[in-house]
Amino acid sequence: MLHTELDNDIKTIRIEYGKANAIDDLLLDNLIAETKDLSVKGLTITGAGDCFSAGLNLPLLVDYDRQQMYNLMHKFHHFQLDLLQAPFPVVAAINGHCIAGGFIMALNCDYRIARTGPFKLGMNEMILGISLPPIATARIEQLHNSQIMKLGRQGQLVDPDQALAAGLIHRLVNESDLYSAASNYINNFNQNIKLHANSELIKFLSIDFESKYKPFLDIWFSDQARRHINRLIARLNRSNA
Repeated sequence: MLHTELDNDIKTIRIEYGKANAIDDLLLDNLIAETKDLSVKGLTITGAGDCFSAGLNLPLLVDYDRQQMYNLMHKFHHFQLDLLQAPFPVVAAINGHCIAGGFIMALNCDYRIARTGPFKLGMNEMILGISLPPIATARIEQLHNSQIMKLGRQGQLVDPDQALAAGLIHRLVNESDLYSAASNYINNFNQNIKLHANSELIKFLSIDFESKYKPFLDIWFSDQARRHINRLIARLNRSNA
């Protein structure tokens, strides 16, 4: 599920979880456990194959009841908080498709590097009839990037060149340079800048989880969202047949 390596006190976590590295309780439990190691100098998160993460594991989560979905989003939310307040730099080394919840995970890293190639990045929740979770909208507002907000509201996915131009990622490199670029960033990182920049966001996101996520859950369980999600799952099943 997760392959980890340690090199010069920099930990690399490579997600190897099915075809899409889709996010569910099991993956989150493993990610949370691996990011609790405070002895490292920095952390790089990447994926296997042609996918960083395609987002939530919809075929599994579509059958969750409201309490189960609440628990999952609570776990997802607090994992993002872990990334934001980690006492070391966290880099997303985007090796392939980075969509929806997968992109939100990358967005909450301190730095986003992507390899060149034909894949998609962005948040397509809105076209699925789902809203962006508060952890995403709050982070986007903190970054003051109107392009990321616009793409999120439109549910538009972009290629790596477009992602760089819009500020979704910080740097685009050849695949062979992905890990060295992440290590260089970590080795030159100023932790004080991170703590100062994220302090207000962390404070805001650390309270009132239930009230913040009620609108998200209301939309998730709406008839319209159910129809969109089930249609997407049917398409995925046909493409995998």
